[in-house]
Amino acid sequence: MDHKTTNNPKSDVILLSDSDGNSYLVRREAIEQGLVPQDLKSEVLDLVESDTSGYGDANFLLQGVLSHMGLKLGEKGFDGTFDLDGDGDTDWDDYNTAKKMWYAQYGDPKATS
Repeated sequence: MDHKTTNNPKSDVILLSDSDGNSYLVRREAIEQGLVPQDLKSEVLDLVESDTSGYGDANFLLQGVLSHMGLKLGEKGFDGTFDLDGDGDTDWDDYNTAKKMWYAQYGDPKATS
């Protein structure tokens, strides 16, 4: 696709992808309209975290990372949910992060031995 085929050739577009593999071309202005002002950033994060508390489980996360290990962005089966560092692949860095979260939720079994 030629970047000049948009309705407004002077407008930048951003390609967004979701974890279901759908892709979206969105004008940069539309994204920028949703930009959270710096002075409200912590308030919005608190709201989002409180609204989603209780939905996450470290077992789900750790198992998801392990079952998606080695998959890269764009490959069939890749799920950005388990790309915890956002680098485009599910790898041992994501596993280590998930393991720390598991320890935080369930405790480190080595600490009780």
